[in-house]
Amino acid sequence: MKDLPVLTNLKPQFREIPKKQNKVLANLGAPHIESFDYVLREGLADVIRQLDPVEFELPNKDRVRLRIGDCSIARPVVPLSQLNVREKRVFPSECRQKNETYAGMCTITVDWEVNGQPRPAITRDIGALPVMLRSRACNLGGMSPAELVERGEHEDE
Repeated sequence: MKDLPVLTNLKPQFREIPKKQNKVLANLGAPHIESFDYVLREGLADVIRQLDPVEFELPNKDRVRLRIGDCSIARPVVPLSQLNVREKRVFPSECRQKNETYAGMCTITVDWEVNGQPRPAITRDIGALPVMLRSRACNLGGMSPAELVERGEHEDE
């Protein structure tokens, strides 16, 4: 048993931020990030293609057909109602401090027609969806360890 604690974090190199991320730690989360990126890149579009349109008849006998044409998840940003904000991007450390979910807005486009005649598509925000850290939808994507630390994250996040 040791008499004194080991002060491993007090070595001079502890303050140095590495130029590259630790590959072992980066590889731990890689399958999850790749899976989330697949959903953003192809998965949502695949699901939309497989959805059947909704059709119904109005009391005046007009036939309406609705189909989701597109769906996307945006990077987390400050709400448009917030004025005088220098940085529009929201970062995970801010969400942790505010006890909020790190999320991006999900937007869909609905294509519709009446009696076979196409109408202008309707695009609406349908709510915020959680964003996986370091994914394509994350504002930390592509940052170096030094930039991560500057944003309040761990260098190997």
